[in-house]
Order: sequence, then structure tokens, then C-alpha cells
Amino acid sequence: MIEQIKAGLERYDSLQKKDGFIKLAELGWYINGSMTLAHSAWLMDMALENEIDKINKDLSSHYVEEMLDRVKFLKKYQSKRYLIIKEAIECHLSGKYHASVALFLSQADGLCKGLLFITRNKKRN
Repeated sequence: MIEQIKAGLERYDSLQKKDGFIKLAELGWYINGSMTLAHSAWLMDMALENEIDKINKDLSSHYVEEMLDRVKFLKKYQSKRYLIIKEAIECHLSGKYHASVALFLSQADGLCKGLLFITRNKKRN
């Protein structure tokens, strides 16, 4: 098992050195902390092989699932914001990005207690 882990880490490192992360970023995608090394390595492999459709399908599915998991969390711990966030997600999934971004940003600012959109003078305080 240790040898498999070592081989996996070496493969991941090799793909990273070949700019696998950069290629994914150029395609508009990023790797997040919930992805395994194997999944990340597979994505970098696909990016280096220019398998854009496979990447788009996989990561679209991944991030929709992740978004729905976060909504469950928000429903439990931020129940007052839940309906607005649910509507933002519905807008996003139906392609109404201008509406969804405005809703998401306003809710993110509220969750951060208004610290996202403050002036420089207020930041110093």
C-alpha cells in the first residue's frame, strides 16, 4: 500500500511539473481540497492530453454535487439565508449568471459580516 501511495504521489508531482495545473486553469478549471490526488492527477492527465470534453463533464458534475452539499450545510446553519441562496443556485443552474452572481456576492458579504465590500479607510479601522 505504501508503494502505491508513493507511486501516486510521484505521478501527481510529475504531472504538476508538466504544467497540468496550468493547463486546467487555462481551460477555466481549478482543483479544490475535496478532490483526491488520484482525481487531480487524472484531471491533469486529461488536460495535458487535451481531453476537454471529459474534463468539462467531470468537473461540472463534481462542482454541482459540491454546491448541493454546501446548500444542505447552509440550510442547517444559515436558515435565514437559505431561500435566497437556493434561488441563486436555481438562477445559476438555469444560466441566469448575472442574477446568480449578484445574489451569491450579497450573501457572501453577509456571511462575512459585511467585510467583503468596504472602503480602504474602513479596512484600516
